[in-house]
Amino acid sequence: MNQSFVVVEPNPVVLMDLVGTLQHSFPAGSVASLASGSEIGHLLDQVALTTCFFVNGALISELAPDVVRTIIDAGGRIVSIGRSASDVVPATVLEIPFTTTMILEALSIDAPDLPLPQLEVRT
Repeated sequence: MNQSFVVVEPNPVVLMDLVGTLQHSFPAGSVASLASGSEIGHLLDQVALTTCFFVNGALISELAPDVVRTIIDAGGRIVSIGRSASDVVPATVLEIPFTTTMILEALSIDAPDLPLPQLEVRT
């Protein structure tokens, strides 16, 4: 199975570094990049196929609960860039500045065992 990644990061230098590292480390994989979580709507069809979401810690709350649930239910992981978001979603933290080794380690570390966000049921 090919690796698939989504990187949500407004800082273009951090975004470029992460995307480049992932493309180099997983040449058969795919990497989509976004500047904000609000842009994720056009990627919703791919969410279930995504191995890992790298999301800026300040933007992680922009991910809709159904997106977070879909990622985790599909066996994907969420990595919070730069700061902990563990009070919002179960995520592994990738500290800034980071190295290639730190990125690859973030892909293999289990996220905190937190309850999944509740979906709002509308009738």
